[in-house]
Amino acid sequence: MSSNARTLAKQLIVGKAKKGRELAGRFGHAPKKPVERVTPIGRSFDNHQGIIALLGINQHLEDSQIENPYFNAWSERKGSRLLIDNQWKINFSSYNYLDMASDADLAEAAKQAIDQYGTSVSAARIVSGQIPLYEELEAEFADFFGTEDALIFVSGFLTNVSTIGYLFGEKDLIVHDALIHNSMISGALMAGSRRLNFAHNDAEALDKLLKIHRNRHERCVVLIEGVYSMDGDVGNVQAIIEVANRHHCSVMLDEAHSLGTIGKTGRGAQEAMDIKPDDVDIWMGSLSKSLGSVGGYIAGSRMLIENLRYYAPGAALYCATTPPASAAAALCALRKLKTETWRVKNLQENSSYFLKRANELGLNTGISDGTAVVPIIIGDTNIALELTARLNKQGINVQAIFHPVVPDGEARLRFFINTAHTPKELDYTLNKIVENMKDIRPS
Repeated sequence: MSSNARTLAKQLIVGKAKKGRELAGRFGHAPKKPVERVTPIGRSFDNHQGIIALLGINQHLEDSQIENPYFNAWSERKGSRLLIDNQWKINFSSYNYLDMASDADLAEAAKQAIDQYGTSVSAARIVSGQIPLYEELEAEFADFFGTEDALIFVSGFLTNVSTIGYLFGEKDLIVHDALIHNSMISGALMAGSRRLNFAHNDAEALDKLLKIHRNRHERCVVLIEGVYSMDGDVGNVQAIIEVANRHHCSVMLDEAHSLGTIGKTGRGAQEAMDIKPDDVDIWMGSLSKSLGSVGGYIAGSRMLIENLRYYAPGAALYCATTPPASAAAALCALRKLKTETWRVKNLQENSSYFLKRANELGLNTGISDGTAVVPIIIGDTNIALELTARLNKQGINVQAIFHPVVPDGEARLRFFINTAHTPKELDYTLNKIVENMKDIRPS
């Protein structure tokens, strides 16, 4: 071995050891804090704040004679409907935008993957959990987005937490849209970076923040979404990218709800907003929405993906990766997305129709842009819960969302539109909302 090679090898080993110590510090041990005197609680979790809140909600439901609308088990799915308690209900509570989750081809692909690889790879990917199917799926994602490489994760939530938590640290700045998903917030908290938010979709507000704070930090990343899942509006992606570029910031775009739903053929922000692959440094998305599977992915430069592949917790380290059946289903769905363009066409027509009719009926849809997510904003949590219960009895499965998930006073019913919904189902649903609201709140 030459002198230069030995030096390079030594630097690589030392660098990896240093990186390992950093990871141990960030992911294995909490930072030391001053000791504070507290009153020991004991072993029971019966008085945990979550239990106290839950008991209050359950008591309210009981007092109001409203059935608990959550964790309803369904036994069968057909297109836009679920079989719940032996009743077929129009379903608006699944992210199954393109009706891929019940597709026969996806099911067959999953079965074949189980026959070949079993139900689990049974190890972290870096150790012995690597199979050709994963590389095939990642190559398909890279081709789809026009990036150099891609990497899959076992869950969409973990994709954001792990990627942001690993790539950024205490000397960095994370700036995000005020309505960003909780998984990105969790990743920022894990990173330990300084975190600032700007008003929703406001590129000018972002610019002002970066003018003040950018030069005080080493790295800076701007976190945004293609479609925001609580309000159903499209991100101001182009303008925000331009601002980020001026201040030498990376951009991470969460396309969990925009892949398969916007753009003429469902290619998300690239197609809908004329975004080039290199405009975004970190493309993120989910396998459980339009692709009928489970997991997440990151697409980007080869060096970014290689870095995550070896070091990001939740990718190849510390947990087994996506089951073979899930990877096979996602691969089949991604290929179908390219060829079965009718799915996206139907979804977009249904979404536009639902929003238009809701507005004509005087329902408050907030800032929804006619994407596959359409909120009907009620305001009062009690009314939202009662409306959910009534609709459930009338064959409509939709959930109420309220504080702290959304701001207090902005309780809503959140509708996820499916490519299989029919105009008749959409009209029936909207008419029942109006009828019930007149009964609940006559004014």
